[in-house]
Amino acid sequence: MKKGTLKEYAKLFRLPSSLGISVIGVIGALSVKGINLDINTLVILLLIGVLGNISGYILNDYFDVKFDKKIKDLYERPFVKATVSKKVALVITIIFLVAIFIITSIFFKNILLIFILMISVVLGILYNVFSKKIICSEFFLAGAMAFFCLFGAVAVSGNIKVLIESDNLSWIVVTIMFLYVFIMDVIEGNFKDIENDRKAGAMTLSVYFGVKVEGKIKVPLCYKIILTIFKFLIIILLFTPFLFLEYHYWNFQILILIIISVGMIWSMIKIFNLEDFNKKKLIR
Repeated sequence: MKKGTLKEYAKLFRLPSSLGISVIGVIGALSVKGINLDINTLVILLLIGVLGNISGYILNDYFDVKFDKKIKDLYERPFVKATVSKKVALVITIIFLVAIFIITSIFFKNILLIFILMISVVLGILYNVFSKKIICSEFFLAGAMAFFCLFGAVAVSGNIKVLIESDNLSWIVVTIMFLYVFIMDVIEGNFKDIENDRKAGAMTLSVYFGVKVEGKIKVPLCYKIILTIFKFLIIILLFTPFLFLEYHYWNFQILILIIISVGMIWSMIKIFNLEDFNKKKLIR
């Protein structure tokens, strides 16, 4: 394929995922404003999220390319095939990262917000640099997403003091985001690539704890316990606003949360007990 085509850049940008993850900032804003969130703020938060996530995906592929070249399944990635210039991609990344700070400065005019965004970006960069090289780098990604969720909350509340004095929901949502992203990265991100990561010498949390594929996924008991604890923490936090903070709710909302909770536990048990390793089935 011709180098630098739009199709190859679209692959590099991973637009569907970038669009999906961009809602994290909006979720933070909704935890403060709810249905009163204005459309302009929503669009700006989505734009910042998309540009930030595209930058993250580019850097992830950039720093992981030597690992990706060892994995047959990842041959189609633009940096592996050399269909996209790494230098051009880095320039695009820098432009996008500068753009999100400029947009934040112009639209929100809040120094604290810029600082929170900077922490999120730095944690994201640390994850991309060390994701295959050091244990527990998954926490960098979880922290980056949690701070971006906080970014959305502070963007519409003005400052953290307002959140502390008047609202507990935002902090619960930020904590859920941290735990959820960690769990998804460890289970979906690491489990589906466990054998490839082992062969490539990547040092993920799953590799460190000894997760293996021997016909089916072999997950050590201690690792199951850790992941289960994280899942139950998320479930407890999901119910906290309604059961302990006296937020008004309808019965159907609690029913939905129960269904979600059962689904979370059921899916984890299914993953732990897959009879044969099937990457597509595991992702589903």
